[in-house]
Amino acid sequence: MKNNLLLVLLLGASTAVFSQKIVDKKLTGNSGFGYLESSKTECINAEQRATIQVQLRRSIDSLIALGKLTRITRTPDNAPLIIAMNWPLRKKTGITDPDNHGISNFVDRDPAFPDHILDYECGTRSYDLASGYNHQGTDFFTWPYGFYKMDNNEVEIVAAEAGTIIFKSDGNFDKNCGFSGTWNAVYVQHADGSVAWYGHMKSGSLTSKTVAMTVAKGEYLGQVGSSGNSTAPHLHLELYDASSTLVDPWNGACNSSPSWWASQRPYYDSKVNKLSTHLIHPVFPACPATETPNETSSFTRGQTVILYTFLHDETDGKSHVHTILKPDGSTYGSWMITFSLPHYEASYWWNTITLLSTAPLGTWKHQVVYEGVTTEIAFEVSRIVPVELADFRAKLTADKRAALIWETKSEINNAYFNVQKSADGANWKTFTKTKATGGTTATPQYYSVFDDHLTEGMNYYRLEQVDLDGTTEFSKVVSVVWHRQPFKVRMYPNPVGDGYLTIDFESLEPSANGTWSVELIDATGRIVERKNAVFETMHKVLIRTESLPSGVYMVRMSNGQGQFLQKIIK
Repeated sequence: MKNNLLLVLLLGASTAVFSQKIVDKKLTGNSGFGYLESSKTECINAEQRATIQVQLRRSIDSLIALGKLTRITRTPDNAPLIIAMNWPLRKKTGITDPDNHGISNFVDRDPAFPDHILDYECGTRSYDLASGYNHQGTDFFTWPYGFYKMDNNEVEIVAAEAGTIIFKSDGNFDKNCGFSGTWNAVYVQHADGSVAWYGHMKSGSLTSKTVAMTVAKGEYLGQVGSSGNSTAPHLHLELYDASSTLVDPWNGACNSSPSWWASQRPYYDSKVNKLSTHLIHPVFPACPATETPNETSSFTRGQTVILYTFLHDETDGKSHVHTILKPDGSTYGSWMITFSLPHYEASYWWNTITLLSTAPLGTWKHQVVYEGVTTEIAFEVSRIVPVELADFRAKLTADKRAALIWETKSEINNAYFNVQKSADGANWKTFTKTKATGGTTATPQYYSVFDDHLTEGMNYYRLEQVDLDGTTEFSKVVSVVWHRQPFKVRMYPNPVGDGYLTIDFESLEPSANGTWSVELIDATGRIVERKNAVFETMHKVLIRTESLPSGVYMVRMSNGQGQFLQKIIK
């Protein structure tokens, strides 16, 4: 890729975006663009909203009667606003993506129908329906991979303002792709009597707190889902004041009321949501199937790296500058993308770079500067792996040897393996050398060696793989445990008849002395005889056998530190 490559792309306009359907536009052989295509959902129909309002009034009245809630009357119009909401979404702990969502719809302030849309900034980022429905909340959709995020609980809904839970609805199907069903939701009344509705939650994810319990600002309420009337995972946040009047929490040119946000975000909150690297493109199936990100951060020389940049609120004239940095910090290549359409709520851009056979090894970075913010992701470039191990394991055999077994999926210029051993896992010595059977092959190869000279306790092993050019790589470490048996046991006769089974025990070390449990177990696993014996140097135990049915039995002797098993036949 040439340095400072300028890429300016002019694309056809689209409608507002929300649903899970992806429109992908391949621009050149090594670049492309995609966005979410529009779908307008009646989040709550008139009948559902009326039912919810009745349920909330009844719940509030009941809680007041029980003394668990105070009745709040509407405050005077000139009273100061006491609600200062924080953002209602947060990332799951451990998620490092810069952002995880966008906003598709605000409150529609124009009461006329249809196609009379007016949001708080006098724009049309909302909708109404010919049925007489005005969108009455704010829709926060997750991006990218909405259903993947839902399945993995990556986006949490939190209380935007402290308050009391006055109602909950859970257990409803949460992977809807249409306009039917009941949503899962939590309803919180604030100190001023206003109520927040948090809808479309994932089933079974709701807070364990019950109605009448309080939640703090920022406290967990549930996971983003697609329950109720929904075509993709999102949060519908709807607000009402103490008199049950709908509230638009956003202050702007067409809403002079104070903002309900502690810090109101911009109308177009342009940000990078995620950077990722791939060997193959992500898969965006139709709703409600879960997306397959196909992400990887490990590459080898000669491979093609696919670089994805996911954004939300991309608007006309805004540019993002991309730079690829080599391990030493120098620039491998750069390009700029300028968006020249009115607006996309959610979009992505992808580009590819092909790593040369001489590409520097180490940690590379894809860096994006957008709206003055720098975001970057690291990926590793290594040489071609000479041997791909499918398995390497060690086990103790019945004759007290260590069996070391390994399998390779493929081999490139493989000369041989040194099998190394260590007593402490730090100091290693080669005890045998095994010639490669494949050299260069894509066919699985199988190897095994034995160690006849085990040491007391832990025995550690690893493989040193050696290329034809002398380059080496080490495998993972495996181990076996071996202890010299501190006693001798002799059982006779075997097979046994109708008489006695005699067990002679001889202690070789003091650790073997003490109380042992002696159990006779039949073929079904049932214990048919159990005795406790105190062993001191030498001891004899007799077990009567005349009443035993013919068959195979196991004698198990254990002392809490170990056990001894022997098969007996009658």
